[in-house]
Amino acid sequence: MKPFRLVFIGTAAIVAILLVGAAVIFNGAFQTWAARRALASRPDLHATIGSVAAGLGRVVVRDFHAAPSGLVFTVPQLEAELPVPSAALRKKVIVSRLVAKGWTLDLSKLAMDDDAPAATVPSTAIAASAASQAFAGLFPTLRLPVDLALDGVQLEGDVILPGAAGRAHVTITGGRLAAGSEAKFDLASHAALADPKVNALELHGTLTAAMDSPRTFTRFGLKLDAAASGAQFPAGVRLTADAAAQRDANGESYAAAVVEGERALLGVKAAFPSSASRLEGTWKLDLRDSDVVPFALGHALPEFTVAGEGRVEADASFAALRASGKIEMAANQLGALRRELSAIGPLKIVADFDLTQRSHALAIERFDAAIAGEKPVATVRSLQSFTLDFETRRLAAADPARELFGVVLQGLPLAWAGPFLPDLAIAGGDIRGELVATTRSDGLLVQARAPLTAGGISLARAGRPLLRDVDVTLAASADYAPQGWQTEVDRFTAQSGGKILFTLEGKAGRLAGAGQPLKATGKLAADLPALLVQPAAARALVLARGTATATFVASVLGGKRELQADLAVGDLAADPQPGAEKLPAISTNVRADIAADGRVTLHAPIALERDGRKSDLAIAGSIMSAKGRIAVDAQVTSTNFVVDDAKVLAALLPTGAGAAPERAPTNGPAAPTPPWAGVSGSIALALKKVVYSDSFQASDVSGTLRLEDGTLKFERLQAGVGDTGEAKLDGAVKFDPSAPQPYTLAADLAMKEFDPAPLLRAFNPKQPPPVEGKFNVASKLGGSARDLSELAANATGDFQLTSTGGVFRGLPVSVSKVTETTSRLASWMASAGNAIVALTGRKDGGDISSDAQAVAEIAKGLNPIAYDQLSVVVSRDATLSAVLKDFTLISPEIRLSGSGQTLHTPGKPVLDDTLAMEFKLRARGHYAELLKYVGALDLQPDELGYLGCNVPMKIGGTLGAPDASDASTRIASLALKKSGLTEKAMEKAGEWLAKLRPGK
Repeated sequence: MKPFRLVFIGTAAIVAILLVGAAVIFNGAFQTWAARRALASRPDLHATIGSVAAGLGRVVVRDFHAAPSGLVFTVPQLEAELPVPSAALRKKVIVSRLVAKGWTLDLSKLAMDDDAPAATVPSTAIAASAASQAFAGLFPTLRLPVDLALDGVQLEGDVILPGAAGRAHVTITGGRLAAGSEAKFDLASHAALADPKVNALELHGTLTAAMDSPRTFTRFGLKLDAAASGAQFPAGVRLTADAAAQRDANGESYAAAVVEGERALLGVKAAFPSSASRLEGTWKLDLRDSDVVPFALGHALPEFTVAGEGRVEADASFAALRASGKIEMAANQLGALRRELSAIGPLKIVADFDLTQRSHALAIERFDAAIAGEKPVATVRSLQSFTLDFETRRLAAADPARELFGVVLQGLPLAWAGPFLPDLAIAGGDIRGELVATTRSDGLLVQARAPLTAGGISLARAGRPLLRDVDVTLAASADYAPQGWQTEVDRFTAQSGGKILFTLEGKAGRLAGAGQPLKATGKLAADLPALLVQPAAARALVLARGTATATFVASVLGGKRELQADLAVGDLAADPQPGAEKLPAISTNVRADIAADGRVTLHAPIALERDGRKSDLAIAGSIMSAKGRIAVDAQVTSTNFVVDDAKVLAALLPTGAGAAPERAPTNGPAAPTPPWAGVSGSIALALKKVVYSDSFQASDVSGTLRLEDGTLKFERLQAGVGDTGEAKLDGAVKFDPSAPQPYTLAADLAMKEFDPAPLLRAFNPKQPPPVEGKFNVASKLGGSARDLSELAANATGDFQLTSTGGVFRGLPVSVSKVTETTSRLASWMASAGNAIVALTGRKDGGDISSDAQAVAEIAKGLNPIAYDQLSVVVSRDATLSAVLKDFTLISPEIRLSGSGQTLHTPGKPVLDDTLAMEFKLRARGHYAELLKYVGALDLQPDELGYLGCNVPMKIGGTLGAPDASDASTRIASLALKKSGLTEKAMEKAGEWLAKLRPGK
């Protein structure tokens, strides 16, 4: 009994374990957990499941949801009737019923961007995969891992089409898939589309399959009938598709065809004989856009026709795939694909080809293509067979000494370049020329057998013309090899109106391999007057003559770009007349580094050379452009800068070029903008020597120009002026586009120990400066102007000038300025008086021999006056007229005080301002004795002991040419009044003096 009891207990335990295991396995919670765990191992599916319930003969899956690659698949419930133990243990999947209704396949979230990059697989990987698994036919790849039988299928759901094109209801029914029988599945679909032109699409089809064993197939067949209808096709359009694959003892055969009515649109036939292990077939096309548009789900298509036929061959491993044949294609309204392509117009391509893809190499046995628009455009023709290896990037020709292929451009329309120039509009004649290709260093050399030419080219951006009626000629070559590539421009010439605008020579290339920069170098020569005729540069400069040359080297690596260029501009002339002022030659060596974020680091030393002297100016710093604004952080330095050499370049500017620039009008006149519009940042100055003329210069000019919120600020600008002078300026220039004079100046100017004589000589070199001496100047400057260049001349404000020693020539009196008779008499009298003074050396009042002597010494003492102190306040108002007040001059024997004004005439320089001054003369010492002698002295002294003169001192004329004739006449008349001579006597005396003059 004991052994029997032991066996019984053991058997009972095993049964209990099996029952418990079965209870666990067939438990819905366990099955759901296992299904979710399996889905979790496939994160790419983004799948969830509500529940799984599997019994001995039935499986139910509820609330299944998956979203792989942008599509969303939802199944509320799927039921399958099959013996689960047999399927799990014996690999026999015998489904008597498969039902899924109410499911949804949502394709609306699929990417519809035509520019989205497609997933690609390297050709070498494809070739390696194909080579590792030799093709043995279609049917061996469909051999099932389990025994399969499918008796009944009921699938019904909806498909949401991509791009909001519409929605389709789909049903699939059928069955009887099993060994020894032929299965049949019926497909039906009705799509309601959003496009009113084609708003309904019906699809009906039958899929048949035959199996010779539970795991292998012998035949597949698919027949589809598609019908589309809508406003564009009220009668409807129908297509029929038929595809079949069959396996028998001789091998496999395949066929597919698409038919519209009686016309075959597509036909493909192929066979894979078991004896040959090689796929061979034929293809044929006869397709039109009207055949496809009804089934394009609302996507716009161009007008097209494609017709052709040929053969295809492949070996068992698909390592060699050959395609040959002829094809003819015509297309129009390509803008339906991309708006930019609408410029191409009607297009026709005819090609005859024989190509073989072997592993990772393409062999071209034959290729002839002709491209035409409204007229012939180009032909491409292979001249011998050659092979291009994509892996090694080597090109091999049957005869390396012969040419590979040729391209003849009979008339490539410039409009076809439109898609590649999205911001530009281009027009002109067709591009003509001829290219030929040969092998070189296992690579390819393409060069121009006949230069490429195009005539009458015009270019515009946003409706604004840039180039007009330009003819171009290009002779270039391109060299590709496994080591890298290079293009070379032998000569690129642009000309217009029989004049060459510019010529360019250069090279660009890149070595193979990661991290290699793109490098370019070249030389450019331009005729500046010819270029300035073009709209892009119209009115930028006025030039009768001038050339520019530039040599450059550029490098691009990743987002970083480097540029170095030597630029020379010379032979400049604004006036073609002989003897016109010579303009400086300009040269610079520019280096610019452009970072990936667009920041430009710049260094540009500039040299101006004229009449054997040279000016230098160096600009260094960084420029950052973002969102239409420019940020500048720069330094400007110089060791010697001649202002005249820079000012003379103003002759290049057209009339009115200094005015605030204006944007092109749109709906009305655009608001003016300052030169610094959209610019912010700072520019530091460090100029060692600034030469204004041979007699005046500034030294150690320093400070900062700062641009903030459209305002140009001067911060701590200072300079040495003359030998000992200093000048400091702080202020700002603001711009208000709504004001009649938009530029406004507000600044503080302070000068110390400044001698204005050299500057005055520079302004008016024809006469001595009216004042020489060391001045201290304090002023607050203001003013406004329409033109930035006029702002300095329009400065207003109060100027306080003080000096403690110098020479004053503001009273240019002369006794020779009276009438001609008085002049001769006064001149003789003055000469006599001067001779007495020279012989005796005595100047005291007791030694005055005559009125003429006294008058001559008075005039001589007033021009010039060596002063000890001079001060004046000048107030310049908005009319640019000035009031001179509180004028005080003190010298040992002369004291001047007075006031006056200048009157400005608009449009004329400051030196032409009308001058009206009146001085009060006081004297002491010998000068007082002279005035007393001629009876022109008041005997009441002032606080400093100077006695007044009763002769008014009035100065007229202009600032550039003061007129002291009134004061001269009054002083000269003092001698005549005291002598008692009448005018008639003076006339007689004058005649007598003329007879005494030598040579009379």
